[in-house]
Amino acid sequence: MANIWDPRFSKEIQQQLASQEDFHWTIKMRAAPGEEQPTPLQFWLHHPPNLNENKQFLRDFISEQKRLYGNGKVESPFDLDDDNSSILQQKQIGQNRWMRYITVALPEKEQWQIMVALHKNSPLQLTEITKQVKAETRDDVVSILKKMIKDGTIEKDDSTRNVKYFLSKKTVEDYFTFDPKMIGRADDIPRITRKVIQNYLDKGVFITFASQNIEKDKYRSDLVGYHFDEEKSISIEIESASELASHPEHARLNMEKWKDMGFDMCHCWSESKRLKEIFDSQVTDKENVKVFVI
Repeated sequence: MANIWDPRFSKEIQQQLASQEDFHWTIKMRAAPGEEQPTPLQFWLHHPPNLNENKQFLRDFISEQKRLYGNGKVESPFDLDDDNSSILQQKQIGQNRWMRYITVALPEKEQWQIMVALHKNSPLQLTEITKQVKAETRDDVVSILKKMIKDGTIEKDDSTRNVKYFLSKKTVEDYFTFDPKMIGRADDIPRITRKVIQNYLDKGVFITFASQNIEKDKYRSDLVGYHFDEEKSISIEIESASELASHPEHARLNMEKWKDMGFDMCHCWSESKRLKEIFDSQVTDKENVKVFVI
């Protein structure tokens, strides 16, 4: 049954069901069209309120439940150290730890393909979008476009027979506006950043600026990437020539800290060959750490 529910977490599902207490439940939720199958969720029911309570109590109870759970949205307030969190939740939280460093929502693979296509050439008609994202059918694309319009990611111009789609202003600002000054002020930072961003966009890899609102003395990254096909998160570092010359130990730290931040791999970019020298002489994990001199 665990393999049928979700092969990705079959071991954890078996463990969870075997150790599940009375009146606890594990449910499988159906994914919406175009969305990834969500992880099976464990929950337990609240006892119903006393029906003899007065109307004010019931109003307060309803208000509190809405505050806690919203309109049907299930919150996940569990931490890794929380004894009440399920095995599945602990594993999922551990896998997604890197996401605390991004400031925008991670789109689905097909959504990102459409966003990049519209960023490069906009507006586009349905047939053009279907061709660029290499979708099997137009119906698949239509379903995704409807959802993206609903959540404000894209907009459409249906004033003519040939409906055209384009990115919303907010999407452009949130996902495709990059200020190199957020990384550093060295002269070579803007050049490297532009080339790096274009490289990942051309490959269909999600990329965004990393959040810089991190506590003092805590690790942070310059950019964050996610490879949809490999399902791997990437800590991306931009190294200026001046920084490599004056503080090579910072580059070495960048090639090591990504593990503690929850990333699957690290990519470092620079115009200076010093980056490759540091990598060759001081980095042992050459499978998951890659350097690029451009």
